[in-house]
Amino acid sequence: PPRLYAGEADRRRQRFYRMPNNDHIGGVRLNLRGREPDGRVDPAHAADEMEWLRAELLNLVNVDTGAVAVRSVERAEDHHARSPGDAFPDLFIEWNHDAPITTVSSPSIGTVHCVVAQWRTGDHRPAGLLLATGAHLGRSAVMPPVAMLDMAPTIMAALGVEPGDLDGAAIPWLAAPVTVA
Repeated sequence: PPRLYAGEADRRRQRFYRMPNNDHIGGVRLNLRGREPDGRVDPAHAADEMEWLRAELLNLVNVDTGAVAVRSVERAEDHHARSPGDAFPDLFIEWNHDAPITTVSSPSIGTVHCVVAQWRTGDHRPAGLLLATGAHLGRSAVMPPVAMLDMAPTIMAALGVEPGDLDGAAIPWLAAPVTVA
């Protein structure tokens, strides 16, 4: 059977590896021959590899709680249109975040312990996400990108508070004053 993730430096020898995604929904990509520079998995066996890995991940137990460590494992192609050059993981892993996971165990892999350096909620996105509502904003309108630096001055302007020497500037179309009835 394939080995579990052993680190970036060992990718050439791995059949699959962790893909940067986020800590709430993890990603695994097969080291697929013809797609990856050092591909090891024959595309004819990709489905079997993903099913084996899915079953192994679902068998992981959080040693500290006794609960499952993984809630679900989904194939990316079941949720996204794939193209040959995309950078999607092949599998998405939904971790069980009821408690921190530092040690997992299963009958086939044994026990694995990892010290977690930081905890992230998993709701971070490189481009961010801003949801706004107001009479001055169109229904279901897609607005232009905004700089994070401008968010505090914008909120302050909407509340009628002087930002002082705060960096950034209020975004005029977003900073309509708030009226309290």
